Amino acid sequence: MKRKHAFVLALVLVLAVAAVFLLAPGPTASTRQKFQLSDGSSVTLEKVTFSSGSQHQFSFDDSGLGRFRRKLPRFIRQYLSSPGRMTYTTSSNSLVLWFTSANGKTGAAWDFHQRFAAEVVDEHGCGSADQSQASMTSGNDPTLHLATFAQFPRRQATIRVRLRPRSAAAEQNAPVIEFEVPNPVRGPFPAWTPEPLPTARTNGELVFVLKNTSNSAAGPAWSEPQIDILRGALPVEDWDRDAVYVSEATGNRGLHPFCTNESAWKLDVEFVRNAEAEFLPSELFTITNLTAPASGVAVVLTNTFSIQGKPFALCAIAGPGQFVYSNSVLTTAKPPLNGKGETSHCSTTYQGATPIETISVHRSTPHLALVVPPLTGDERLLLRVRAAGVARKLALGPSYSSVSTFPLSGVANPGPFDLDVIVQRVRRAEFMVKPPGK
Repeated sequence: MKRKHAFVLALVLVLAVAAVFLLAPGPTASTRQKFQLSDGSSVTLEKVTFSSGSQHQFSFDDSGLGRFRRKLPRFIRQYLSSPGRMTYTTSSNSLVLWFTSANGKTGAAWDFHQRFAAEVVDEHGCGSADQSQASMTSGNDPTLHLATFAQFPRRQATIRVRLRPRSAAAEQNAPVIEFEVPNPVRGPFPAWTPEPLPTARTNGELVFVLKNTSNSAAGPAWSEPQIDILRGALPVEDWDRDAVYVSEATGNRGLHPFCTNESAWKLDVEFVRNAEAEFLPSELFTITNLTAPASGVAVVLTNTFSIQGKPFALCAIAGPGQFVYSNSVLTTAKPPLNGKGETSHCSTTYQGATPIETISVHRSTPHLALVVPPLTGDERLLLRVRAAGVARKLALGPSYSSVSTFPLSGVANPGPFDLDVIVQRVRRAEFMVKPPGK
């Protein structure tokens, strides 16, 4: 009898919880907002999502049953169909704005990202442009256009969104649409305490001395800090500062600061050895006696090797021209087109379940094509050219999952050179600093 009563009580509890979700009102109107444009077309903000992980979910089904389904545990949810439900993967700790668009006469969708650039702005005027854009469609539902922000206002109750005409200088265009949305991740957040400058950190035999945090601009206009690298109290020539990541107490983190009104920034600075440095035999592989081919010519290479257990493959060395790679195999080599600049394009098709990645490259200088394996967070790749006693680093050019290209700028036919492919580990230093101008 007791078991029967317990079962009935559990069933009533489940039904009560279900009723709460089924009868609860949908999202407030302040999240979904529709805007009419001067040409009669419309833009609608459908949803704002935040994820401390990497997955964002959306569904046009906003019925009580649909919302109840989304609240169920994942192991139960997988057995219940959810029409039109889409999942989008981003970097962690990101904000996503979900838009739809419609033609004023036909109702057909138009390319939101081709027409608009989205940005978010805080109460101080500090802003961030969308770091990535995507479009998604499921069944007969409208196409969704997604704008993703790794950095955005987090301390205030609302976020101001601006849509500007997309162009090479979108930030200079006046906003066409400007509105506010609820902040899904509002604090409270702590206030960090900065340390006085100059300040130093030691990592092995190296000492990193932070002298200043540079100019007071936020975003891309920030010119990064001044850091001296010392060994035995003397400046070094074989190490360089690499990436600088700026974190805020709110959770914003990127290569540029979001807001100069924070009490402190945390600078995570990475340092790597440069082309002048010495490397252990276990850190590099050398290919000798290479020459840059003439215009429109490519030499297929079959060098495969491993560095610290990671497999690499040198696909080709090519002169200036037009080249096509199919899953890392060179298929086309032609002379360059007059007046055409540096371009690259990648497309993927499938033969059954097998992806075929086709990469088209047009370059006015020679280049190397290399298959690069995934590296860990502490590993960095360096390609070094050595010729006539001079060593130079090769910059990374357009890179895709099957092939990475490296421009051979300054390497002219017919002089031979040696190529070092190097995998090294970064060194790091962390500083807590006051934003400049505060």
